[in-house]
Amino acid sequence: WSPDGQRIAWASDRNGNFDIYIANADGSEATRLTASPVDELSPRWSPEGERIAFSRLGEIMVMNSDGSATRQLTEMEPESTAAPCKAGGFLGGWSPDGTQLTFYTASISQGSGQICIVDADGLNLTVVKADPDAYHVEPAWSPLDRRIAYRSVRQDNHEVYVVNADGSDDMNLTGSPATDIEPAWSPDGRWIAFASDRDGNFEIYIMRSDGSEVTRLTDDAAKDSVPAWGAPRPLALPGPTTGVRPVDMPELPEQPTVSSLPTPASIATVQMPTLVSSPTIEVPTTVPPSGTSGGACWMTWGVMRKPSPPTNGHGRPPPI
Repeated sequence: WSPDGQRIAWASDRNGNFDIYIANADGSEATRLTASPVDELSPRWSPEGERIAFSRLGEIMVMNSDGSATRQLTEMEPESTAAPCKAGGFLGGWSPDGTQLTFYTASISQGSGQICIVDADGLNLTVVKADPDAYHVEPAWSPLDRRIAYRSVRQDNHEVYVVNADGSDDMNLTGSPATDIEPAWSPDGRWIAFASDRDGNFEIYIMRSDGSEVTRLTDDAAKDSVPAWGAPRPLALPGPTTGVRPVDMPELPEQPTVSSLPTPASIATVQMPTLVSSPTIEVPTTVPPSGTSGGACWMTWGVMRKPSPPTNGHGRPPPI
């Protein structure tokens, strides 16, 4: 989603290979932004909404939100001998001020992955997390400060950690023998959504940014994963066609609650060709949209109806 919640960006192979597209939030005015002969994936809007970062064959790229002025920020090395943060990048997201991007690299032959940062102009590539020698992946930058949430696979245990952008104060947030993956910050920076199989199969959870108040949001026999928060704004999507109703904008309490979340049975889904559906829920937060006294965020996630392949189809390492 764009920062103002008015547009979406996504990758599609409707023209043969994956390119980056944008459209209005209602699906109108879909526009293709890239047209290279190789796959372009993982679009990420900059905080001011004027740029979009994406990946192209393991390189981190940035372009203007109209598709102009495409720039390459990183240059990968052969995977088997690559230095830290040089084995090809999987994009995380932008720093709150829009001056830097976080991403991860992973080498199967070396058995490790690193959390990395690069300036938005391609300068100052920095290794944030490489120690201990393990897979450190899926970075997500806090919308408020210099903290980065990420997944770390240490001794075959997948946990969600948070670390400062300078590599300091590394902290395990989940502390569970289960597989905890895919951290995603709420727009107000107070909560982190993640997927976990701690209750038998993968469901969506949220927790405070310090790891407290873990709350399960979904309950489905299928695999629920890849949580993504929407921008804080009034929800005015037409209920009869989407199942997402407009919500009142009352003053919100200091502590968000999830007691009023709709059940999965009441949530509309969209069936995708990959057999992944995208439910939507309304999650109150403490951040009101501009010009209102209250606000609401909403979240989407994927529902896997069939067993997933060893990789996601775009080169993510099977071990993680």
